[in-house]
Amino acid sequence: VPLVMINREPLKEDMAKWDKVYYVGARADVCGRMAGNYLASYWKSHSKADRNGDGIMQLVILKGETGHQDSELRTEYFLQALAENGVRIERLGEESANWQRGEAREIMTEFLLSSDGIEAVFSNNDMMALGAIDALKEAGWFDDGPYMPVIGCDGIEEAIQAMEDGYLLYTVKNDAENQARAAYRIASLLAEDEVPDEDSIGYEMDGRYVWIPYQEIVL
Repeated sequence: VPLVMINREPLKEDMAKWDKVYYVGARADVCGRMAGNYLASYWKSHSKADRNGDGIMQLVILKGETGHQDSELRTEYFLQALAENGVRIERLGEESANWQRGEAREIMTEFLLSSDGIEAVFSNNDMMALGAIDALKEAGWFDDGPYMPVIGCDGIEEAIQAMEDGYLLYTVKNDAENQARAAYRIASLLAEDEVPDEDSIGYEMDGRYVWIPYQEIVL
């Protein structure tokens, strides 16, 4: 039975078990790199972001589900991008909030109680980024208080609104519509015992992977 997986990247070992397994999604490492590069640029161009003036970014990270490929890769390549840009960091906290806004708000509240030196927040997705912003607003940040750079990923409507309102610093769009179209076309071909290729599905293929590019959100 052919299998088409979408959005949650399987391990390469699992993809290799059967020649009719396909995956449609976005490269999690690219999201991490884009986020890391943007935060590095912001850090270098906003001297006030280094609130204690030590030249080191005091950072907290909100991760998705433990062991999830996107969670691990987004975090790994975000940190790698910061390092490649010459940004030194000190991780004050790193916890899994399972992609959930409510859990992220609670964890961020605990981070704020345990440390008053946080200078930036990286979240593996927008919902957790919004949860972090909820906690920060409750603690007096934003609006009439100081600003905290918070970065997410996925480009959901609530996140774009938060960017427009001046809360969320940055996110990238995870193109769900084109992922769905590609997955549908692959499944339709497989149902007819045909082998999907770039011409028949209309998207570039990397073996049995279809990578739909992230789109940078520019307001």
